[in-house]
Amino acid sequence: MARTVNRGDLAIAVGEMVDPTSLMQRVCDRTLELISASDGVAIGLVRDQAIAFVCGAGAGVSAVGTTVDLSASLSGLAIQTGLVLQSSDTQKDPRVDAAACQSLSVVSLVCIPLSRSHEMYGVMAVNAARTNAFSDSDVAVLTRLADFVSVAVGSAREHAQLDAHDRRGRELEA
Repeated sequence: MARTVNRGDLAIAVGEMVDPTSLMQRVCDRTLELISASDGVAIGLVRDQAIAFVCGAGAGVSAVGTTVDLSASLSGLAIQTGLVLQSSDTQKDPRVDAAACQSLSVVSLVCIPLSRSHEMYGVMAVNAARTNAFSDSDVAVLTRLADFVSVAVGSAREHAQLDAHDRRGRELEA
């Protein structure tokens, strides 16, 4: 007999099985294989008023361990607006830090926000060293990959928050 699974149970099951960092790294690695125009990909998480890049592949590896101001980057703008943002030429786009992009050889950039339950918690930034590198089809695939990361990592985060809440409740009862 078929059993109906509610979303809360599914989120808990996924959260128990997913190591968020490993999943994000795997998506970074696969993105380079799936999007031939991409030279690098990095995933950053919101920390205070900054984005801390925690995973990367290709040219995006150099971003791992760095932070950028949430209010001074295309990645931050994507998080703040909840919109997929694209720059076909970072040297002519006032929304990006042109000097930083030039030093990293980032010419085309797509930033897809990561969210769960209407909370923006991170960004997937994919770059290329040439102008107009990404097609609409590339952006659609990147958006689906980011949606997958959002669901899986968001579920793991929710599970961790529920665990912490349950532990605090047990400690108060003791």
